Amino acid sequence: PSDLEQRLSAVRERLSHRRMMIEKGQVMGLELSLLPGNRSRIHFDVDLLVADVQSLNIILRDLARIYQHGHLEKAPSEWHFGRYLAIEKQKQAKAREKAEIYWQERLAGLPGGPQLPLIYQNEDIRPVFRRRTLNLTPEQWQCFKQHAAAHRVTAAMGLACAYAEIISRWSGQPRFLLNMPLFDRQTDHPEIENVVADFTNLLLLDCDFSTPG
Repeated sequence: PSDLEQRLSAVRERLSHRRMMIEKGQVMGLELSLLPGNRSRIHFDVDLLVADVQSLNIILRDLARIYQHGHLEKAPSEWHFGRYLAIEKQKQAKAREKAEIYWQERLAGLPGGPQLPLIYQNEDIRPVFRRRTLNLTPEQWQCFKQHAAAHRVTAAMGLACAYAEIISRWSGQPRFLLNMPLFDRQTDHPEIENVVADFTNLLLLDCDFSTPG
């Protein structure tokens, strides 16, 4: 059993940190480990450039349906991400023009990313992802949400503030930008809630910790 877990962990480790060749269309991977007792384990990874978090849920949902029923219903012809983008671009043309002017005016004064300490400088540094968890009790989470609401911010922005505060402790500069992913799936399109694609938008968040808060 210990050898089995080591082998499975090695597969997970290899896939969790690999960089797929997206320039050659490699954006998704699927491997299967055969286990004793006629069992198996799926190792599935997908580049977030082509699928947002909700899309991952859709893929896992469909895999479960195939596993249980052996087939999926045929996707309707309305499911077309390119058409969705074209319609949204046309609908938001004026807003995009206004936003472009706003960001062009701000561009010169925007800081860079946080300057985090590195053991050594090397352009070939490959990032490794580690999952960190901290569990709050329901009472603690409720208290956090109430505290955030009292200051007229959402719980999500409260967490973003805490995240930026920690980053600032390690950054060489107290002012920096963070990329904030925003889910932007416009659900008024038919069947769009079942489409696998990257509907994420990005917001540049200007964080300034020059003065302790």
